[in-house]
Amino acid sequence: MGDSWSWLALLGGLAAGAGATLVVQAWRRREDLLREQAERAAREVAHQERERGLDEARRLLAAREAAVEQKAQQLERRDADVQARAREMDRSAEQARTQAAAVIADAKARLSDVGALPVSEARRLLLETLDKELVEERAKRVQRADEHARAEAEARARDIVLTTVQRLPLDYVAKGSTTVVHLPSDEMKGRVIGREGRNVKALEAATGCDVLVDTDQPLVTLSCFDPVRREIARDALEVLVQDGRIQPVRIEEVVAEARARMPLRIREEGRRALAEAAVGEAPDEIVDLLGRLAFRTSYGQNVLRHSIEAARVAGGIAAELRLDARLARRAALFHDLGKVMDLEQGSHADAAGALLRRLGEPPQVVAAAEDHHDDRRDLDPYAVLAHVGDAVSAARPGARHEPADIQAQRVADLERLALRFPGVEQAYALQAGREVRVLVNARQVDDAQAPLLARDIARAVEAEVRYVGEVRVTVVREVRAVEVAR
Repeated sequence: MGDSWSWLALLGGLAAGAGATLVVQAWRRREDLLREQAERAAREVAHQERERGLDEARRLLAAREAAVEQKAQQLERRDADVQARAREMDRSAEQARTQAAAVIADAKARLSDVGALPVSEARRLLLETLDKELVEERAKRVQRADEHARAEAEARARDIVLTTVQRLPLDYVAKGSTTVVHLPSDEMKGRVIGREGRNVKALEAATGCDVLVDTDQPLVTLSCFDPVRREIARDALEVLVQDGRIQPVRIEEVVAEARARMPLRIREEGRRALAEAAVGEAPDEIVDLLGRLAFRTSYGQNVLRHSIEAARVAGGIAAELRLDARLARRAALFHDLGKVMDLEQGSHADAAGALLRRLGEPPQVVAAAEDHHDDRRDLDPYAVLAHVGDAVSAARPGARHEPADIQAQRVADLERLALRFPGVEQAYALQAGREVRVLVNARQVDDAQAPLLARDIARAVEAEVRYVGEVRVTVVREVRAVEVAR
């Protein structure tokens, strides 16, 4: 029994050893298979890399071949150009040799002729030839010197103007034809409007401005082409708002007071302009005219601001040229005074020149006012500086807007046309010229004549004024009876 178990243990051990051997052999075969697969994958990757490298090499080779072909074509074209130039040079050289031979033959002929001439005659011919050559050479040198001097002068002038303009902080904002007055509350807005809008109507009738009350915000817009009227209306409205008593009679009183204050405001504007331009003192008549320029525009540009800018530009250029900068500023500041003068005939430049001459201004200032629109080269230097300052100020970006000025001129024409008719005391163009409100003298125009006057004015507008749409003519005849109780 013991032997039997020994044999069984021996057989079990042999079986276990054989199984382990089989397992080891199986793992070895699997390892060999995996190694072969890895080597095969590596060979495939290497083959693909070689193929990609070959493709890239073929692409680069094709690109280089194309570049070489293009370079060869360029060389061929260049060679053709060189050959063409060589042929042209050969032809030019042949022509030069021919001309040289002709010159030599002509010189020999002249030498033979000179040999037969007396010494004095030969000297005369030689001197005439030299004089002719010297005159031509001198003319060429003078022309080159003149061109060089002109180029240097233009460059220097350009530098002076640019330097002067860069030193000046110019204002790019131009006032329009409206003024906004802010109200403290909506309750005050109701007072300004009045019962059934009577206060607004009274303010429009007294000032000649359109009064537009904003429905959403507490503010009033005053619209008028005439800055003086607009300023009077603004001043009067601010006084009424501060006072709080707003009614038609009070409105007329306050507007009259504001209109009476305008001369003082105008003189203040004039004195402020003199100080800003640094030109010294001036007669009161000139100061008043300067102040009136603050309420006038030219192509949308405020004329007083334009005059101050022109004065500063002229003064800066004069300083660069070692001229009297203060005199240049004075000449440029006063050059447009004629625009606010009552002109019966002639231009505003002639009117300003006559005024300045009468008030004893220097001749340079008078010349600048009279000739600032001329382009002559014989002008006084200070007139030229005023002309340059005027042009620089008017030409800067945002300075002028021609359509707005044309609109203002049309509105002014409407008022002047209405004032020509007998019995008309005042005429106001409202709503940007879409309405003309005419106030007549009740003693000269009765109720029956008022419609006829409105029709006559409307016919004159149709015949003389260019406009778009329609213009309404309203004739207002008001009878007032005033008696004083004592």
